[in-house]
Amino acid sequence: MSPAATGNALTLWRAFCGLCILASLTLLSLSGANSAEPFPHYQNPRNLIARRCRMPGVAALTFDDFPNERIDELLELLAAWNATATFFVNGPYDARAPMLQDATLAPRVKKMHSAGHQIASHTRGAQTRLDRWLASHLGISAPRFMRAPYGECNATCALTLTLAGYKVVGWGMDTEDWKHNTPETVHRSVFRVHEYLDDFKARELSDASADIVLMHAFPNTTVTTVAPAVLEAFGREGFRFVSVAEFEPG
Repeated sequence: MSPAATGNALTLWRAFCGLCILASLTLLSLSGANSAEPFPHYQNPRNLIARRCRMPGVAALTFDDFPNERIDELLELLAAWNATATFFVNGPYDARAPMLQDATLAPRVKKMHSAGHQIASHTRGAQTRLDRWLASHLGISAPRFMRAPYGECNATCALTLTLAGYKVVGWGMDTEDWKHNTPETVHRSVFRVHEYLDDFKARELSDASADIVLMHAFPNTTVTTVAPAVLEAFGREGFRFVSVAEFEPG
């Protein structure tokens, strides 16, 4: 994504978060007229963001910004490990909707969906257009799981989206493949994966449930190096790979 597109996406998302605040204040005000404790189940809205698997012995691999030109390679890798993943697909960042006009996008997303992987949203400002595109091109219902651009979703944002029927998904383990996305630096992402698992084992967690793992659509680093390292490292520890929807009903 170009710097200009990145800036536009972040500006749109922050504007949306501002609207979230206004909407939440309105909802809280209206409910407060009938209850001294509005939304009692949401006293800590940050807990509404899924960051950790809620099942023992599983790990959730999530990929942002896919699909790219090496999606077939990644799907074969996931199949070899009997792994189900969650793909957070971008929507358009401007009125021209460049991603949704890409003739290669529909068949790639269809392959991901047909292989049994979860299709989720990585956009909000263009959510309706993305929903319509998925329905018209692939017959996929609107994703109820979403990850905010750059993970920017504060407590108000999380509460508003939850009340609107969305399940907000964050992450607990960032491979930082977005930072180390060159052949010369990708080994640092692999090191983070092993460091995370070493710490995980040292804590001797009784539930043995892992954090949600964040990766991105970098064809020459994530697909070739980071994803294989994650699958091998977690698989060696006996984790089963599932979609977020398997432990977070939406």
